Amino acid sequence: PDTEPEQLVQDLIRLRGQIDGEPVLMPSSDPYVIFLSRHREALSEYYIFRLPDSDLLEQVVDKEGMADLCRQYGSPHPQTHFVRSVADAAALADQIEFPVFVKPRMGHIWREHMGQTSKGVEVASSKELFQVLETIGKFNLEVVVQSIVVGPDSNLRSTRILLGADSEMRALAQHRTIRQFPPLYGVGSCSESFDDKEAEEISVNLLRAIGWRGPATVQSKRDDRGGPPVVIEINPRWGQTTELDIKSGVNLPLLEYQDALGIEYAPVTEFKQGIRWIDTAADFLSARYYVRKGELRWMSWFRSLFRVKAHAYFDWKDPIPAVRTYIRRLRSIRKISLHDATEPHKIENLK
Repeated sequence: PDTEPEQLVQDLIRLRGQIDGEPVLMPSSDPYVIFLSRHREALSEYYIFRLPDSDLLEQVVDKEGMADLCRQYGSPHPQTHFVRSVADAAALADQIEFPVFVKPRMGHIWREHMGQTSKGVEVASSKELFQVLETIGKFNLEVVVQSIVVGPDSNLRSTRILLGADSEMRALAQHRTIRQFPPLYGVGSCSESFDDKEAEEISVNLLRAIGWRGPATVQSKRDDRGGPPVVIEINPRWGQTTELDIKSGVNLPLLEYQDALGIEYAPVTEFKQGIRWIDTAADFLSARYYVRKGELRWMSWFRSLFRVKAHAYFDWKDPIPAVRTYIRRLRSIRKISLHDATEPHKIENLK
């Protein structure tokens, strides 16, 4: 979708001729969401899909745009500054409270240059900030400097919401993160369905305020120092933990499909709590990090596997894709040190 979007449009149009009925497109990653939004006019003749307004979507996937929306509508959000250069950072030095997290405006572009496990870099001083900006300057990457929400992985909340054309709640599911990989600033490797009413209210209110339509995953985090959950980002799609939502009683892809086709169904906003999901390969590496830090024991981790009801890749009916995925992941991690793999947010690991 990034390198040959026009070719992908033509491929999808050709594919439509091989499909009976009314096909529905559901993008599952940011590059495909952006692709579909930018080519909605051409593809809407052949496919049905649910996306918010184009300008709104572009603003949401941009970290600076997301911060502006939260400020405009009064949603709690980390203090955020957009910087293009060392000179910008120097001018903002008296406004920045360290430590901070330097993250990309557009995450998928950052990962192309900085590695698939990297979401950004934690810095503790102006000197370190200048060093990071000089290092990434050669890639011409646009970044934001954001205050850190203090707390462990388990403070993270993901609220999945499907809003209809009239902003009516059509579906709701929610979970908390148990662990991430890489730890602290990564992607959930173990999560559990969990009901946080305050995070739900903040998420729903923000989406309705900005005029959202369709699917959204609102990630928020509770700060150990107190206060309401802080909105981190809005993903205009479902994520890899969708199987967790299904096991919890909310089949989000099916509900989105029915909504897109105008099939009547009763809104689904209640879900089972305590259903656990795991990406086994990633969580093993995350657990290894916490075991080395003395914050987890291997026996506790092994016992926790018996609580798992949903998997990222594994299914007894077809285990081969999961086995291949695990082998590929572990081989890729072996190419770099465990320290680099589990702490890409550390400035000494910035490549």
